[in-house]
Amino acid sequence: MIGFYTGLRISETFALMWDDIDFEKRNLTVSRQIVKRNYGADVHKAVEKKGKKELKSSWYFTTPKTESSTRTVKFGETLCQTLKMEHTAQLKNEMKYGEYYTIHLLEKELDEKGNDMFRIIPVQKCLNSAFPRIHMICVAENGEYTSTDSFKYCSRIIHKELLLAFDYHSLRHTTPRF
Repeated sequence: MIGFYTGLRISETFALMWDDIDFEKRNLTVSRQIVKRNYGADVHKAVEKKGKKELKSSWYFTTPKTESSTRTVKFGETLCQTLKMEHTAQLKNEMKYGEYYTIHLLEKELDEKGNDMFRIIPVQKCLNSAFPRIHMICVAENGEYTSTDSFKYCSRIIHKELLLAFDYHSLRHTTPRF
């Protein structure tokens, strides 16, 4: 729904946190994107496993695609109500799962060019950490991050089963005007 009502890129949508949403003004701020990257291993020395290189990977926040990608986007009442319901559901689920709820922490790292990027570290709520906690919008009932991979899987199913040429980028052209 976020993609449909705002026209955000998939990497921007799945990088949204609750702090990015202003329910009163009905807008959201795009200030980062999410990317999946390898970490903790030299790509060239990765372990071969059944003909594939096995690497450790994680989700990272990086700067948006272009300078003009940092922006504020207005949205309507339908998306506002949906986001409010999701926020309430997440708070209830965190109470329901208690110490077993997955929370997300941020660890600052540098990319290969020396630019800041932030690795998202999923941990159970019962673990203490010095890293700051973030509150992602796209999470499952138990708090686990729902990534762009999930939507890409849905797109493949829609394409295969319904024979529709559909992917997330198709939603970039559906934005209602406010």
